[in-house]
Amino acid sequence: MALGVTKRAGLDEVGAADAVQTLYAFVVGHCLFHGATTSGPVLTDLPAERYPHLRRVPPRAAEDEFEAGLAIWMRGLAT
Repeated sequence: MALGVTKRAGLDEVGAADAVQTLYAFVVGHCLFHGATTSGPVLTDLPAERYPHLRRVPPRAAEDEFEAGLAIWMRGLAT
């Protein structure tokens, strides 16, 4: 099913497989990361001099991060 959706977006078989693999890795990675870090450090705990850009990222709920990442993937697929 997923390959069919990505192929309808205009990708060939290789591109469709790459898109599905990327989505799969995103979903699994997101779940593993948030399942393993229930109360770990947040981005604002990083040293500001080494990670100035990451320090400016406001904390968000895992669901919000996931939805934002999925929206980025879908926009990329649409183009």
